Amino acid sequence: DAGPVLQARVRELRALRESALALIATANAGSSRDNPVLVANTLMHDFRVIAAATAPPERGHLALTAADQTLLGCRSGDTVRTLSMNPT
Repeated sequence: DAGPVLQARVRELRALRESALALIATANAGSSRDNPVLVANTLMHDFRVIAAATAPPERGHLALTAADQTLLGCRSGDTVRTLSMNPT
């Protein structure tokens, strides 16, 4: 028995349809924070995802604090995938 199977049309999954790749830029600890954004590293062997209280990516860059980068196992200049937790 292989267990339950889930099926979906990829184009109908908001997490895939609305997510975007961005480069990490270091944010100041006291910088302005907006609505939560899901941020995932792009590593298959050490996949991590966090809800970061930051502004959505601007011009392909996402500002993350050093603490957020540590949680993701990433650093400034690495690529992450982002998704707003508040659908448009």
